[in-house]
Amino acid sequence: MNKIDLEKYRRFVELLHTQNPALAVFYTDTEPSKGLQPSEGNPAARIVKEYQAQGKAVPFEELHRNNRCAISFINRVLRKGGTVYFDKDHYGCMGGAHWMGYNPGASDVAAHVISTGIPNITDGEHIFKSYESAKIFIEEAGAPAAAAKYLVVKRLEDLEESEEAEVIVFLEKPDVISGIFGLIAFSLGQADGVISPFGSGCSSIITYPMKETRSASPRAVLGMLDAAARPEIDPEILSLAIPAEIFAQLLEDMEDSFLKGCSWELMSERILKRRGEAT
Repeated sequence: MNKIDLEKYRRFVELLHTQNPALAVFYTDTEPSKGLQPSEGNPAARIVKEYQAQGKAVPFEELHRNNRCAISFINRVLRKGGTVYFDKDHYGCMGGAHWMGYNPGASDVAAHVISTGIPNITDGEHIFKSYESAKIFIEEAGAPAAAAKYLVVKRLEDLEESEEAEVIVFLEKPDVISGIFGLIAFSLGQADGVISPFGSGCSSIITYPMKETRSASPRAVLGMLDAAARPEIDPEILSLAIPAEIFAQLLEDMEDSFLKGCSWELMSERILKRRGEAT
């Protein structure tokens, strides 16, 4: 892992005009001394049991309403600061438990939920045509087992001395994302330095970028394109999750990049104008 130079990060913020704080994501066996956790277990599972006791299927809207999406907790850190952390007993929804690597057994239930549903229990999201196609997607996506007891998300500038980010996440509007996207291409010197695989909101911020950190040639992940998760964040916002190794390189390369040229100057003017700031 890489320690991030915060002075250079602040210069990055100045050049890219990021509006939201960067988030640090990492696994650890040390429980944070303070922070927010989802309630234990899965609230949606309790709703299912209640309906089953009445001999009824759960309307999907009711199931969705009682799911605590992990993105809602992450968005809280973005807006208010602090720390949120997850573990095998505190994960929000079953999908989140799977994509964080805390409940690989949830993949079967997840395949039903994102396809045609579970007979006599609930309808599905119909993201996939069939249970079989959803199951293939989940297996190919390959959420690895959690690397440690806790998954922690906090603002990059709030990291303690003993903590190191594995992934740096930006949640920004497309104009800012375009600048970071371009800087990744500049730094890596390749066309596919950013990927955008289909998946849940939490898979684009946690699963896929974490897998990239373990790759010989890591790439960043463009995400938050999941329609089910997008209501949990502000409209117009996308995510770009960057392995810490790549982000450290961006900070070294940014002063020599297009960010000092006329093309980004024009984009900067638009970004600042739309925010009502003087250029």
